[in-house]
Amino acid sequence: MSQIVTTPLSNETAQRLEIFAHRLGKTISETSALLIEEALREQEFPYIEFRNSGKERQAYLKNSSLAVWEVIRIAKDYSMDEQKTAEHFHRAKEWVRCALLYAEAYPAEIEKATALGAAAPRAVANVQAINQTTLKQLLPQLETIFVSE
Repeated sequence: MSQIVTTPLSNETAQRLEIFAHRLGKTISETSALLIEEALREQEFPYIEFRNSGKERQAYLKNSSLAVWEVIRIAKDYSMDEQKTAEHFHRAKEWVRCALLYAEAYPAEIEKATALGAAAPRAVANVQAINQTTLKQLLPQLETIFVSE
């Protein structure tokens, strides 16, 4: 069930919303509902923010280039252990806990994003070599981290 909510917007805000909706390929109503839902989730999960990823929007961890599904994928390698996952990313345990709680609250979203993310390498399977430049084109949020031995 859904409810219709009427909200007055300034002309400037309405125009910006229309442009954003067009960019997402959604109606103004769909975009409004999406942005409200995202804002509420950001209030509930303080380390989460939403970003554009193609025509989709995804939950990311703040101050990082990592989508929640990417953190969960690594956490699974550590049997969902918060401390070990936090050490892997050199982040606070609360940062990882937020990702785990978000994934628990929205499992279908995370499963879909994980499936799409896992399919990405197949899209470039015909390429002989993938270098950092190619990866940055495919994954604009990519951060390069150098670790000394």
